Amino acid sequence: MYVIVFLASILECTGETSERSCYHVSDPGSTWSQGTCKEAQGSSCDLYKDWYQPGTCDAQGFPYKCIGNYQIPFWLKSEDCKACTTLAPESPPCAAAATS
Repeated sequence: MYVIVFLASILECTGETSERSCYHVSDPGSTWSQGTCKEAQGSSCDLYKDWYQPGTCDAQGFPYKCIGNYQIPFWLKSEDCKACTTLAPESPPCAAAATS
């Protein structure tokens, strides 16, 4: 049951929507030196209200949208952008990271 709810919220997150957004920042690690940010929209924000805050990853300084395993998006800071193997088409190019 939990897996279905989680997967449904991930599918909801991958589409563009005008619904409210919320985010969660994960701590830095060996791959992502600045941490990562994940977003959810709409009712998923209610589901994850104990872990996610209102707002977007971009507003938290994570402007680069990377597509991870199973097409799950996450956002990165400029320092980690070039480590992303599949940058989302709507994301600014990593080259912009050097000028920001």
